[in-house]
Amino acid sequence: MNGKFEKITTWILVLLSLFGFSVASYLTWVHYNPPLPGEEVFGCIAGGSCAAVNASEYSVIFGIPVALIGTMGYLLIFVLILDRLINKSKNVASLIFLFSLIGAFFQGYLVYISATIIRAYCSLCLMSMATISLITILSFFLAFPCLRELWDKYVE
Repeated sequence: MNGKFEKITTWILVLLSLFGFSVASYLTWVHYNPPLPGEEVFGCIAGGSCAAVNASEYSVIFGIPVALIGTMGYLLIFVLILDRLINKSKNVASLIFLFSLIGAFFQGYLVYISATIIRAYCSLCLMSMATISLITILSFFLAFPCLRELWDKYVE
C-alpha cells in the first residue's frame, strides 16, 4: 500500500472515530436524559424512534447503556489510531480492525434487535452502524499487510 493512501486512510479513520464518538456520546446523554413524552430526540430523522429504541430493555447490558459501550469503543479505536499516527506502529492496524469488527458485529446485532423485536429504528443508531462499518472496511485495508504476514506465518 502506498504511503499517501495509508496516510489519507488513517486521517479519515480519525475523523470517523471522532464522529462515531460524538454520536455515541450524544446517545449516552439521551439515555440518561430521556425526552419528555411526545418529544423526539434531537437529530433523529422524522419517523424515527430514537427515544423508543434508547429506552427499550435492550438499550442496557449488565446495567451499562449500549450507547456508553459504543462511546468507549470509539474512544479505544481513536486512541489506537493516534498511537499509529504518533508511533508509526504498523501492527496496531490489526487491533483497530479487530475492535472495529467486533463493534460492527455488535452494532449489527443491535440493529437486528431494533428491527425484529423493538420494531422501531433509531436513525442515530443507524448512523453509528454506518460509521463503524466504514471504520472496519478502511482499517482492513491498513491491517491487510500485517494480516497477510500472520496468515503466511501461521497458516501456510
